Amino acid sequence: STFGSGNVYFNNSFTLSGGTFNAPQGVAYFYNNFIQSAGIFNHNSGTVEFNASSFTLDVPSSINFYNFRLNKSSDSYYLYLKAGDIINVEGVTTIVRGILAGYDSTAPTVNLKGDLIMSGGYITIYSSYPLLKFSGTNNQYVNLNTVTGNIDSPITIEKSSGSVILSSNLIMDNTKNLTLTAGTLDLADKSLTVNGTGATFTVADEAKLRLMGSGTYTFNSGYPQFTNNSTLEYYQTNTGTYNMLSVSNVGNLIINGIEGSIFRASTSSLVVNGYLNINEHGTLFANSKDIILASSTRFFNEGNLQLVGDENLNLENDLDSGTVTYVGNGDSATTTFESLFTNYFNLKVNFIDSGDILNIPLVSSSTLDEGLIAHWEMDEGTGTTISDSSGNGNAGTISGASWSTGQDGTAALSFD
Repeated sequence: STFGSGNVYFNNSFTLSGGTFNAPQGVAYFYNNFIQSAGIFNHNSGTVEFNASSFTLDVPSSINFYNFRLNKSSDSYYLYLKAGDIINVEGVTTIVRGILAGYDSTAPTVNLKGDLIMSGGYITIYSSYPLLKFSGTNNQYVNLNTVTGNIDSPITIEKSSGSVILSSNLIMDNTKNLTLTAGTLDLADKSLTVNGTGATFTVADEAKLRLMGSGTYTFNSGYPQFTNNSTLEYYQTNTGTYNMLSVSNVGNLIINGIEGSIFRASTSSLVVNGYLNINEHGTLFANSKDIILASSTRFFNEGNLQLVGDENLNLENDLDSGTVTYVGNGDSATTTFESLFTNYFNLKVNFIDSGDILNIPLVSSSTLDEGLIAHWEMDEGTGTTISDSSGNGNAGTISGASWSTGQDGTAALSFD
């Protein structure tokens, strides 16, 4: 059968047992069972819409639709998916009303390669929960509008490229798991809940979780779990301070942002098993929390590492770029902090309490002498010339300063 660019309506059961069915480029409306036992269903870049009351969608093993729409007469009616069937949707999946559910004990799979839009309805259980899988190669957007808690099925993200991006909050408060096998889940500024009894949230090697830190994140204790080669990335387009996830182990950690956006550590100790990157304009505030790198040399700082000064760090500081800023603990008392690094590229001391002190260890004289041009001790006490102790003959001339007595009682220069 072949249809053109218009619409077609199937009021009784649709059965495909052989040959090729060329769907319309418009909309094919189904009001009763959709049964394919053999043959080829050619979606023709059109839309299939399942309406009316409860009935079954049964295919030999898998079927390819372009746009898929569930629009039952009410949310009490089911579209039953049969055991182990795979429903591939290459375009947009839209659920307006009704329940998408597994009919048998063996769960079916709904494999989405485009966006998911829900304004009503449910993806949930009848005899089994369908597995909701995102596998498209482009960015895929998830917009649940006001029905943010109506997906009661496990979700797997397995993408070779592109991201799954939340355009709304997502609440998975049942026992179902969220699994990032490959590709990226971008929470943007939305909230995510995965806290049903025994529910897990895992990020596998080569997969990435991105978030802006401005949402609310609710997970069971110990989750999300990151493997050693997975990535957690924070990013922002607004200024402010944002709390990081309460996780103790990550694979790779990336801090992005704009000037004035700060990501604040939340757990007492964070172990980074891969690399730690603070990109330009990004700020990671350790917040008196320990940061441990499995390989201490894999710290790359093009932005700002902000410290209270009492943290335990095993980082080898990036001496090619970046800033380390000490801010203290703001306890209104005078506190002395010890420098956590010997060497710095940029060092900034900006204590909240003006009386706080940072002790920086002296560098050996052999290091100071290397490439030395001049050494002025400024202890002559009289005259307008200061001598060069380096032996290079680069004496200085005093201008805008006068001789006085220093803290140790010896001669010193006083600058206006």
